Amino acid sequence: SAPPHATLAEQVEEYLADVQRVRAKGPYLLSGFSGGGAMILEMARRLRAQGHVVGPLLFFDAWNPAAPPRDFAGKLRGHGELFRELGPRYAQMFAERWLRYRAQEALRAAAPTLAERLWEPPVAMGEVADAWDTWIVDYQPQPYDGDAVLFRVRADRSRGELDYSEDEQNGWGGVIQGGIEIIDVPGTHTSIVEEPHVRALAQSVRNVLDRALRRFGLDERGAHRPALTAVDDVQA
Repeated sequence: SAPPHATLAEQVEEYLADVQRVRAKGPYLLSGFSGGGAMILEMARRLRAQGHVVGPLLFFDAWNPAAPPRDFAGKLRGHGELFRELGPRYAQMFAERWLRYRAQEALRAAAPTLAERLWEPPVAMGEVADAWDTWIVDYQPQPYDGDAVLFRVRADRSRGELDYSEDEQNGWGGVIQGGIEIIDVPGTHTSIVEEPHVRALAQSVRNVLDRALRRFGLDERGAHRPALTAVDDVQA
């Protein structure tokens, strides 16, 4: 397959061309997983500029790449909260994770080829990840006068997991001006699209789509049914 484009804007234009080759007119429903959230935001902005109707953006545990993760103080606060909840058991969990991380780093240094086979993504995914890192260096999304639904995965606190950020809206609150509905879904960032968690995600998406279709005044058999376009994760 062709390598990723040099800029986010060029990649967005290719996706838009693909979508409009299938359906030239809206309304459109766009969904994005992980880094795909930024993609569908920029696609929606361009579609609306062309005069098309765009329904709520569907973010599948997607983060605003311009939003910072927890800072050092936030991490300390989060670890302290988990220790108060779980007691000494959390200290053991934290130590085990730290030892696994150190072991992985040691293997990468001693046997990089083996470590790459165990943990690194395929070459094509690596190319996408490298392109993504380049695209988001200066990325600052502008306010978008539309709404969104965030299907959010929460850390399993019973296992001593800490959310990436303290932001309930995954960094989109200052960008999505029309409001963000948050729907909690089971699983991890990657397993939400795998069995058995994908079934719960699918049902939640179905409910959102039904509401969107009613908003457009359409049903599933309507000739002008909106095109549902999904943008997969653009990170490794």
